[in-house]
Amino acid sequence: MEEYTQEWAEYQRGIDYKRKINLMAEVDRNERFDRGKQWAGVKSNGLPTPVFNILKRVRQFKVASILSSPVKMVYSAEGISDEAQDPRQISVKQFAQLLCKYSETTWERLKQDYLNSKGLKKAYISGDLISYFYWDDTVSTGQEAQGDISEELVDNVNYIPGNPNNVDVQTQPYIILAFRKMVNEVRAEAKKYKRPTIDIEKISGDSETQDQFGDLAKIELEDSGKTIVLLKLWKENGHVLARKSVKQCIIRDKWDTGLTRYPVAMMNWEEREGSCHGLSEASEIIPNQIAINQLFAQAILSTKMTAFPKVLYDRSRINSWDNAVGAAIGVEGDITNAADYMQPGQISYDVYKLIDAVIKYTKEMLGANETALGDDSITKTASGIIALQKQTQVPLKDIQNRFYQYIEDIGLIWLDFWMRMYGARDITIKDNDIAKVVLFSPEEYQDVQFKLKIDVGPSTQWSEVTAIDTLNSLLQQERITFIQYLQRLPNGIVPKTQELIEEIQQQDIDKQVLYELMARYFASLPPNVQGQLQSLSPEQMEAQIKQMIMGGGNIENSAMAQGNNETPAQVTVPAA
Repeated sequence: MEEYTQEWAEYQRGIDYKRKINLMAEVDRNERFDRGKQWAGVKSNGLPTPVFNILKRVRQFKVASILSSPVKMVYSAEGISDEAQDPRQISVKQFAQLLCKYSETTWERLKQDYLNSKGLKKAYISGDLISYFYWDDTVSTGQEAQGDISEELVDNVNYIPGNPNNVDVQTQPYIILAFRKMVNEVRAEAKKYKRPTIDIEKISGDSETQDQFGDLAKIELEDSGKTIVLLKLWKENGHVLARKSVKQCIIRDKWDTGLTRYPVAMMNWEEREGSCHGLSEASEIIPNQIAINQLFAQAILSTKMTAFPKVLYDRSRINSWDNAVGAAIGVEGDITNAADYMQPGQISYDVYKLIDAVIKYTKEMLGANETALGDDSITKTASGIIALQKQTQVPLKDIQNRFYQYIEDIGLIWLDFWMRMYGARDITIKDNDIAKVVLFSPEEYQDVQFKLKIDVGPSTQWSEVTAIDTLNSLLQQERITFIQYLQRLPNGIVPKTQELIEEIQQQDIDKQVLYELMARYFASLPPNVQGQLQSLSPEQMEAQIKQMIMGGGNIENSAMAQGNNETPAQVTVPAA
């Protein structure tokens, strides 16, 4: 009889729970519909199989809307006011500011924007967004201190909490995360942690893919040599402990991670009572999506069958009918009433009205109508766009709040890693867009209780429109210069903005030098010549002085002579 690890038994209990709530089947169906496989397993019985993917369109809109407002992690120390003057408190405040800046560096390094977008897509389809953070010793830092935080998205079918009725990650009695890994990698890891040879030999490939996320994850190369690896996390005495195993043996025995929080952040798309797993919006749309596809299929079939006229002909006078273009048809006897066309059948207009109504009401009930999706004309002004944005964000408010809580959980996990795993090391931060390398030394702040809040900025797209409208108005009123205008434009609006600014500044410098030269030259002219020049318009005067400088001081200008009522003459004046 085979012996299994404790983690495997707990994993199987978690899988049984997911099957009872129909999670696997629902996730697979939702993923299938999202990628356009909406007639899979359906007998069409001769019907066309069109796909009008409303589900995907709404998902793209909602994910983009949730991510449209940039977020920023703001760390502060508990019990220290902004006006604190004590040297120790000032030092703590400065360290908290360093954490804020370093969170931006970590955000970029982990490509958090991309992971958030990918994770929200998973949440829309499956109901849950789950991130797992771990310490990666292979990350090179270019200094003695090595390793850094890494992140991986975990499918909800591979998240096994000790209490599946509780959504709070940090209060779970334990958490098991399942991964599909190559056997040779798993054996190498077991050897690294000095596991017995007999255990290493038990690590072999399996075909346990039936509970993975989506249809394609269930298909692997033959003899690919993959197996399920289970990571169990639990807490003892305020520390997170861990053990890693496969079905029949332990890969790495119990160890202290050094962390105080589970390195797992989770968000439900829609919460539901009594379960750690959220409700997918895709599940709500699918019945409507099926109805839309079927109505279109029936309309298409009806059109194909009846919309084109059929020919009726008298076989006693016409042996056969030829539909070829320009072909002659022989008729015996009188051609009157030898052939005729049947009146094509007409599909009821109510069918198209019903299709439009189903699509319209589906989008409206989901808060994604034509205006929100950009399919309708709107007022192209900053105020109109801002008003529209506020309206379309209302149905997403609850989901956005859960997403911001998820980001806050991530920030607290990062803080745990920084304070417990980093030690003294150099880190790179950005200060006013200038990269700086500073010493990060968390040891002296271990007794400080830090807190975190998430600042949410205005929607990037709409704030750019507002900024451009405002800048245009200020420039038209001549309240700012063109260089000030360029310096404040959102990034990417004008290509090579800095080069353009430098070119304009150089042109301004050249013009200023020229004006100073012209002023000195004018002052050196005889009074009568100065008088002649001053009698011209400003534009003529400027052009004339330039010509005089280029001509070495000789004036031949009929405009000056006309201004003095004299015959044009050549006047010699001092050269510049």
